[in-house]
Amino acid sequence: MVTNKTASKQDEQEIIELWDRSVTATHDFLTQEDKETMREEIPGLFQFVDLQLWYACDELVGFSGRNKHSLEMLFIDPQLQLRAMEQLFYKN
Repeated sequence: MVTNKTASKQDEQEIIELWDRSVTATHDFLTQEDKETMREEIPGLFQFVDLQLWYACDELVGFSGRNKHSLEMLFIDPQLQLRAMEQLFYKN
């Protein structure tokens, strides 16, 4: 079962670590310098969105940020992405 909670300042480090894993797995066009710059800027963006943490079995698996009706950010743990793909292939 997937659950969510509103993020707080205390969650920031865990969010950044998940962001880094997700970006490393999916954004191969970014240089290391790009990632480092973005990593420093991202926490400043949290104040502009409704930041939600998503959990499966009490494990953080992603986070999203909405501004009114617009999804501004969505990052999923790459291990969850891999498990979801494996399930999809095993079903077919």
